[in-house]
Amino acid sequence: MAIVPSGPLDDLFAAAKTAPFVSYSSAFLHILGPKPQLNLVAERSNLFATEGGIWVPSRNEIWFTSSGVTGEAVTVSVLNLDTNAITNPTLSTPLISPSGGYFFNKLIYFATVGNATTPGGIITIDPNTNQANTIVNTFFGLPFTCVDDVVVIRRGQKTILFFTDPDYTKPISTFPRASLPNAVWRFDLQAQNIQAVISRDDIRTPNGIRTSADGKKLYVTDGTQSATTGGDGVGNPAIYEFDLDADARPVNKRLFAIARTGIPDGIQVDDFGNVWTAEGEGIVVRDFDGKVIGLINAEALGVGGEQPAVAIANFALADDRVVVLRGRRLFVVRLGKVVMKAGRFEI
Repeated sequence: MAIVPSGPLDDLFAAAKTAPFVSYSSAFLHILGPKPQLNLVAERSNLFATEGGIWVPSRNEIWFTSSGVTGEAVTVSVLNLDTNAITNPTLSTPLISPSGGYFFNKLIYFATVGNATTPGGIITIDPNTNQANTIVNTFFGLPFTCVDDVVVIRRGQKTILFFTDPDYTKPISTFPRASLPNAVWRFDLQAQNIQAVISRDDIRTPNGIRTSADGKKLYVTDGTQSATTGGDGVGNPAIYEFDLDADARPVNKRLFAIARTGIPDGIQVDDFGNVWTAEGEGIVVRDFDGKVIGLINAEALGVGGEQPAVAIANFALADDRVVVLRGRRLFVVRLGKVVMKAGRFEI
């Protein structure tokens, strides 16, 4: 609606501030079902549940990480969706500031920010053995700046990774000066061919990244803050949509949406083409055409993250569940329908 009258609707808007779910469309009500369940699974004093949100269907687990913003060591945790137990795996090699990630064909692909001495990159983990292996961390010897998120698709016999590398470490004096500009990178795993495919001229601060279920579209969030959230007013806190051509290269850039508050961070695309993004007001759900159909309201979930621009940095979709990483709290939402099936993550 373009014009909102005052009066009786004021009470409705006030009630919406404390409602865990806000619907703008019958399509979202259909997703929620008649009795959506919101369960607080864990609450701690530290920011233990911030990034990751990686569903491993074969083990029915969600892998996630703590926050590195406070300077604390980043911890990898695993939520068992059958028991709600949370454990910390012992990996063969510790990950340096892991961020977003993706599960594909028996492996977890973690994006790592790195630190002043260890460059960020993409590390695979076998969730059955906890074996960790670095698969890429430089471009011809130049270290990446702050690898933030990754997605994996299949094209014929090729496994293709797309990952984002913004300059979020720029304000941190202990990190070296960036050697590479902000970009979205494409890595052909079989050919060992790595190329920047989306430059900062197209997306100033590439952040979250996902494809549609059929692998034909690529979605990238732009973590550029607006002037109202501390930015310089240049660029847009937006979501961009690209077509992926026959060779899995992004073409035909389109502005998909602009965040109403804060910045769009973590992103998921469900099996029906709905795009879910973590933003300043919570997890915003848009249909395939970019229309906002509903919201999981961060304000109703209590104290969580430390950044006003990103009330919820990341989350996971798993069958008929949403796992909400609220910083100091972790919630599981039970929906009225399955929105993401396991089959898309296997060859």
